[in-house]
Amino acid sequence: KIDFKGNYSSDLPIAINRFNLPIPTATGGATQSGYLTLNLPEMWEVSGYNRVVSPGR
Repeated sequence: KIDFKGNYSSDLPIAINRFNLPIPTATGGATQSGYLTLNLPEMWEVSGYNRVVSPGR
């Protein structure tokens, strides 16, 4: 999980906020404080090395 905190601004007109669109909040160019939390998936890395030897060696 990564948390960001800082300032946010958008040039989108504030009037579009009333339509509840799946886009970030419009600020009309004004700067406001904001935050963002990213929930990242866990990541596993597995590696290995196999050596094939012919019989009789």
